[in-house]
Amino acid sequence: MSGTSNDFNTNGLPDECEPDCQPNDTPDFLDISLGLSEDCNLDDIPDDCQLDNNDCNSNDVPDDCESNDGDGDGSIDVCDNCVFDSNDDQADFDDDGMGDACDQDIDNDGVANATDVCPFTAANVAVDSEGRSLGDIDRDCDTDLEDYGLFQQGFMGPTP
Repeated sequence: MSGTSNDFNTNGLPDECEPDCQPNDTPDFLDISLGLSEDCNLDDIPDDCQLDNNDCNSNDVPDDCESNDGDGDGSIDVCDNCVFDSNDDQADFDDDGMGDACDQDIDNDGVANATDVCPFTAANVAVDSEGRSLGDIDRDCDTDLEDYGLFQQGFMGPTP
């Protein structure tokens, strides 16, 4: 018993072995060529199969197919946390919705970045006018055991 297979896109792979992301028994390339699916970025994968983590504004169009990215960082403006400043990583240290590239107070401690000597202080930590944690006795922007040791020496004197 011999069977024949079609290879409509002549890539050497029988059509029944071609990817079918919608499980509709029609290979993806045929869904696209027959107009059953869109392929806005021309990558031979139907757009509706590329929406997971790629449709920040939930409009059923992959983000990489939308052209409104004013700063050219790869995040469309409606989903960009710094619309006018390019920031590929979309970093937002203090989770305030404003990306670090354009946030005037990255750690949201009330001290502007321009004068903050410790711009990445942990959330809800009391700071001085320079942005240092009040427990940062050795002034290295890190409250740790060294600071505790210095604190202890200040009250109890040097360790014998």
